[in-house]
Amino acid sequence: MTIFSISRLALAIGAILLSSWTVLAQTPAPPAESAAALNEEAKRISSDNPQKSGEIARHALTLARAAGDAVNAAEALHNLAVVQRNMGRYDLAADFAQQSADAYAAAGHRKGQAQGFNTLGLISSDRGDYPRALEFHHKALAIRLEINDEEGLSYSYNNLGNMYRNVQDYTRALENHFKALEIKKRLNDRSSLAFSYANIGTVYSTMGDVPKALEALREALRLRQELGEARYVASTYNAIGLALDESDPSAALAEFEKALAIRERLNDRRGTAGTLANIGEMQRRLDRPDLAVVTLTRALAIADEIRAPVLQIEMYDHLATAEAARGNFQAAYDWHQKYATLKDQTFNQQNSDRLNRLNAAYEATQREQQIRLLNKEAELQQARLQRLQIIGGAGALLLIALLALYAHRRNSERRYRRQAAELQAAIDAAKTLRGLLPICASCKKIRDDRGSWQPMESYISARSDADFTHGYCPSCSDDIINDAARSESRLI
Repeated sequence: MTIFSISRLALAIGAILLSSWTVLAQTPAPPAESAAALNEEAKRISSDNPQKSGEIARHALTLARAAGDAVNAAEALHNLAVVQRNMGRYDLAADFAQQSADAYAAAGHRKGQAQGFNTLGLISSDRGDYPRALEFHHKALAIRLEINDEEGLSYSYNNLGNMYRNVQDYTRALENHFKALEIKKRLNDRSSLAFSYANIGTVYSTMGDVPKALEALREALRLRQELGEARYVASTYNAIGLALDESDPSAALAEFEKALAIRERLNDRRGTAGTLANIGEMQRRLDRPDLAVVTLTRALAIADEIRAPVLQIEMYDHLATAEAARGNFQAAYDWHQKYATLKDQTFNQQNSDRLNRLNAAYEATQREQQIRLLNKEAELQQARLQRLQIIGGAGALLLIALLALYAHRRNSERRYRRQAAELQAAIDAAKTLRGLLPICASCKKIRDDRGSWQPMESYISARSDADFTHGYCPSCSDDIINDAARSESRLI
């Protein structure tokens, strides 16, 4: 090869290299990770891999704050709350959820704020604080109604249904779950639809209606297996086991063992503890009390670790029964004492009173909203009739139509007024004092929900529309006169 050829070859190679460098220089760099994309990924894997989800959410939070992206920072905080809840760390979960709700509120993002309240409600329910759970769920529901967030409403109704099931109000539980189911069918959200079927099945199971329970739960299982949602497949196996526990303990045990295998693989601490409790109870019923105590002790260790009082109460109760079954009555008594103490602390009369008042206030608010809607509909009917009257005057047919419309409007108004009156009466009834009142047998003072003792008149006046005026009945009037006469005779 000549020097000239070598030179030409070198020039050609240089040109190629220069051209390649130019193309590379002009090709845009791959986009940097966005906080929004990271949040989506963290949310997607939060159930199956909470630890990895937490790492991604923290990275998203750092990026969002650096970019001044308030909404994605709030979403990252919410993802961290979900992660901590899935890992049974309820204090941290509540802290992150509250931060998320506050951050969304500061950004003017109502949908996100409702999401934060919803998660705070779930965490409170996990801890057995049902009145507080109800407060948070109602806050979320109010926002979602206001902004017409159908997907969010389905979640709120679903969670309210679960909360009412926990306090054994099965009528309200089913009412809310069926509301959620109808919305999810409209939205064609198969994953969320499975939640509704599972929750409806669980309510029927608790009520003892096994056929309806199994029908709903098997539909939930089918959807979840198709979607590959391992965590929720496990929870459905667990729920089917609970539905079968009375009629077929051996079949129930097999379902619980399927659930346990998945939950241990996913490191679902709360789920593992709950399923171990169910397995221990089945072992006792199958006359294996020694094995039951070992299983239940494992479950209690996890419940203690994650500080889940509802689970702890359940373990104490099961351990008392299992120890009694193997003749260890002192241990059974000790476990029963722990059960009774913690149950009284968690589900006390004060919480029950708060729950009843919240329910009454919530129902009154819902009825007032219905009254507003009815009145608005009446106003729309009136406006439509007025528009037709302005257009009218063009002949007998129009006059006949107007007369028919007027008659329909009058009937509608009467119906609206009747419904409004019925609803208002229901609201007034909601303000009536109900239930048992703790009253002193001597001085007749009443204890309020803060533990303070108030005069009966003050307590009732503050909680109803009643006022008091004082006088003496004939019997007391005679007693007072006689007492005065006796006092005078002693002075003489």
